[in-house]
Amino acid sequence: MDVLLPALIGAAGVLLLYLSWNPAVSPSGVDRYQPEASPSPRAASGGTRKQRALGPVALAGAGLVFLLVLGGTSSPPVAAAFGILAGWLLLSLGRSRQRAEEAARRESWPDLLDNLVSAVQAGVGLPEALAEGARTGPPPFRELLTEYWAEYTATGSFRQALEVLREKLADPTGDLLAEVLLTAREMGGEDVGTVLKTLASFARQEHLLHRELEARQSWTITSARLAAAAPWVTLGLLSLRPEAARAYASPSGAIVIAVGALATLVGYRLMLRLARLPERRRVMAGRE
Repeated sequence: MDVLLPALIGAAGVLLLYLSWNPAVSPSGVDRYQPEASPSPRAASGGTRKQRALGPVALAGAGLVFLLVLGGTSSPPVAAAFGILAGWLLLSLGRSRQRAEEAARRESWPDLLDNLVSAVQAGVGLPEALAEGARTGPPPFRELLTEYWAEYTATGSFRQALEVLREKLADPTGDLLAEVLLTAREMGGEDVGTVLKTLASFARQEHLLHRELEARQSWTITSARLAAAAPWVTLGLLSLRPEAARAYASPSGAIVIAVGALATLVGYRLMLRLARLPERRRVMAGRE
């Protein structure tokens, strides 16, 4: 226990540093939507910055856990195993947060579309109606819509700003929305409000179906995680005994750990693959 406790504390410290560095969207979004201003259209989003920081944080956490376990057990294979595990956990946590952001955005599509319908029915132009989402729309979209408005005010091109937004969203619903708005802008669209209402209805139905599938999937993922964690918990407990730590420090012990890691990885990935939900494919990647 004297060995694992400092390692866990160190890994928790790295994790807290990562969690505290979260350039999230402003909750209100009011200050970020400024039609008079023209901020940099290519400013990196908070999601991009977090993705760039994910690798170094995971590497730092893995190195810290490796040094702590090595100092306590004097067994490089055991220390390497727990270091790699710590790095993998930090990467998995970061990706889980990204998936949670995507899920929050998917859940918020109907609200954003309803907000857009209200603005269009009030007589607001399409570029300004979409930009209103940066101020009054769902929080998961506010930062991207702020960047869309920056692109639009900088270039004066609704098509270009919408295409940039489409690529940042990388979402089938976003593709459909972009097509609807571009068609209405270029050819006129008295029924654009009705089309947007229909799109919002489809988005709600898709979200409800996806939530039901995720609920059925969750038990498989939980079982896979428990099965993957069990042998490493056992290894950690065994490594508390000096004779076991020496045994794992030998070449044969290193082979046992390597084979166990490979078996864990293959089994875990196989379980996730079997439980994976169908991906939403983009059918309209952009206009020529």
